[in-house]
Amino acid sequence: MRSVFVPGWGQITNKQAWKVPAVAAAIGIPVYLFTVNLKEYKALKQAYIYRVDTIPANDALIPEEYQPLTTNSIKYYRDEFRKNVDLSAVAFLIAWGLNVVDAAVYANLRDFDVGDKLSLHIQPHINPVGFSNVALIFSFHDKKTNASSTR
Repeated sequence: MRSVFVPGWGQITNKQAWKVPAVAAAIGIPVYLFTVNLKEYKALKQAYIYRVDTIPANDALIPEEYQPLTTNSIKYYRDEFRKNVDLSAVAFLIAWGLNVVDAAVYANLRDFDVGDKLSLHIQPHINPVGFSNVALIFSFHDKKTNASSTR
């Protein structure tokens, strides 16, 4: 639950602090891209408004880098930056969610024993009728009694 509030806190609690830089990058990069794209989107949106209004004096208010662009180009770039804003927001939410899932799964499974006693084998199986199947064979082997059971 700690990673829900502060990204990386769950990894630190789970003694996996080495994951914190990856979590910071996975969340920080979309935040950076969101702010950069939002700034450009707002500037292009205002430039488009100035370009399509009926007041010729407003054309001088358009930033210098957008002056050579046509109205359709300004609209196209505005729409592209808006799409990039949305995509960076989605990437942020996905990264945040993966951070929470990683911390929660590790916290719940850290005591799970995957020693030599547990194995899984995938084995092809052909039954007498001629149909082929795939069988999953789980084996639990107890070294103390040297017995194994298959499920």
